[in-house]
Amino acid sequence: MPGTRNKSFHRDGSWVGYESSSQGTIGVVASHAIHGGALEDPDASLVAAGSTSIVEIKSPTAEKPSNYGPGEAPRWDVYSKCIHCGLCLNACPTYRELGLEMDSPRGRIYQMIQVERGRLPIGESFVRHMDLCLDCRACETACPSGVEYGRLVEAARGQIERFY
Repeated sequence: MPGTRNKSFHRDGSWVGYESSSQGTIGVVASHAIHGGALEDPDASLVAAGSTSIVEIKSPTAEKPSNYGPGEAPRWDVYSKCIHCGLCLNACPTYRELGLEMDSPRGRIYQMIQVERGRLPIGESFVRHMDLCLDCRACETACPSGVEYGRLVEAARGQIERFY
């Protein structure tokens, strides 16, 4: 899969490598299995070989039309960089206070993906979780993949303002 290759090393000695392609596919290889439900997306396939996990996540398909309206919306090329490692969780003040996955950067990205795939409406629940984000961007400094979370939240809030 030709594309951008990156490897991120963590304090505990583990590493995560990933490759993204122009077709919207990401290959992720981790030095030990990913646990804790971080990759429970039914569209992701997980193949474990010993203590190494290989994950392939494909871009949204046209199974249902997107629930985003016209104009700027959270984009696949930005949110697909998230490897769901969870390093953003401790940096996020709303997650630390509330302890809810949907009020974490990883949880909000998951919700944005579900809206894109037509599985979640821009409704009360989505709006509440997006509004609880303080937009402090502390998660961006903690993210080993360089996800521009602030851009995603701004685009989601723009959609909320226009279509909710």
